[in-house]
Amino acid sequence: MTGRVLRIAAGDTIGVAGRWVVLHAVTLTSGGPVDSQRTDPAGRFSLRAATLDTAANYLVSVDHQGIGYFSEPIRPDSLPTTELPPLLVFDTSAVAPPVRTAERHVLVRTPTADGSRRVVELFVLGNRGEQVRISADTGTPVWETALPGVAEDVELGLSDLAGDAIDVANGRLRVFAPIVPGERELLVGYVLPPGIDEFTVPLDQPVDLLSVLLGDSTAALSAPSLPMRGVEELEGQPLRRYGQDSIAAGTTVRIRFRAGGRALPWLWVVVPLAALALLAGFVLALRRSASPVPDDIVSADPAVLAAEIAALDAKREEIEEEAYRSRRAALKARL
Repeated sequence: MTGRVLRIAAGDTIGVAGRWVVLHAVTLTSGGPVDSQRTDPAGRFSLRAATLDTAANYLVSVDHQGIGYFSEPIRPDSLPTTELPPLLVFDTSAVAPPVRTAERHVLVRTPTADGSRRVVELFVLGNRGEQVRISADTGTPVWETALPGVAEDVELGLSDLAGDAIDVANGRLRVFAPIVPGERELLVGYVLPPGIDEFTVPLDQPVDLLSVLLGDSTAALSAPSLPMRGVEELEGQPLRRYGQDSIAAGTTVRIRFRAGGRALPWLWVVVPLAALALLAGFVLALRRSASPVPDDIVSADPAVLAAEIAALDAKREEIEEEAYRSRRAALKARL
């Protein structure tokens, strides 16, 4: 198979010379590189698998300025392939472009039997430049935001970003993973303890699109004055949906709860997949599986999963055997 590595700059594409391009084979039980070649002056490469494994997925990777880029998985029944789509890479920067909160969606569930409420937030992070935004150092996130002060049991869910490069510290959600141009999604869930009558979501930065979904019939959105966009249904329960574009930094979303909310004996899952599916349906038209997902599997995208497996295989000697096998099996099960 042949292809090109192209760098995007000033709205154009430029062939990247001298980069090692690696062909990986990934199976249920093993995986690793099967061929490699440096790109020529025009960024071209040619790779081949000496023996075609019909049980494997193949993918091509290249490293540019410390960031790994992977092709879409290539099935054996699609080979021989004469020309792969170009592998697009970007230069990196620790100062620009800024990572924006392109979208923030807040879903507040009906109270459970103990009076607590479950909240799911979907963030869409936008990099509108032509460079990968990276951290200046290990202590400086590329993006962060404040979480509600009353949030408990904060858990990360499905994401387009590496789970080990996201954390929650001192009430702030922080991302240290490189953010490539385009949009990346990040899901977080938390619990509102029993007994609170007001819930505020601080917006410490501008949000291009904000939506709030309320499943509790006693809940009232008191600030800001977001227009109602309709009523959706989740597990047979109505959700009132409010939304608005261009929300300014410093805005506080304030939701009040009145006595008398109907408690339902729902079990809390770290990432409520039905809620994720609902968000997918009317917010971003995401395509997510409804099957249970380990909370450290950060994406359902086959290309991302295959890339994670290939990266894991490349570091096998640095990882404890049990941890390697467990992680690989979980990733492969999702591929």
